[in-house]
Amino acid sequence: MTIRRRYKLTKRQASFVSHYASSGIVSEASLKAGYAGAQEGHRLLKQEKIRLALQDARPSVRRKTVAIADRGERQEWLTRIIRGHESGMEDPAVRLKACDMLCRMQGDYVIRVEADVTAIDKTAARERLTRLLRGTAERAGAITVDLEPIGE
Repeated sequence: MTIRRRYKLTKRQASFVSHYASSGIVSEASLKAGYAGAQEGHRLLKQEKIRLALQDARPSVRRKTVAIADRGERQEWLTRIIRGHESGMEDPAVRLKACDMLCRMQGDYVIRVEADVTAIDKTAARERLTRLLRGTAERAGAITVDLEPIGE
């Protein structure tokens, strides 16, 4: 079912919703939909059915928009570069950089943190370091804290 039918919009209202969902500019959407100016667009935005239709239209516009690649697309593109399937990207240095970027995106690298821990209780120190590195753990998927003396 189309947004126009679902929300019982006129042709111009549906056109306004479509243009506003893709551009986000009231005056531009109003003019493209056949209204006199931005005032009409602002009036339309106060209507509940228009707001609901916009919420419904925005996800479909995001799927059609190619301006921003999502994580999966970026990973696929880097993989094509690594495998040499992208023209103009056959240079080994470029392929190595793509591999490095992909590894960073997927959290494949181990992050080593050295800290001066003077606490007698290693359990408390391990818990504190784990809390400090929680954001890293969420990106990497897991975190292990090993407490070893350095330089002794």
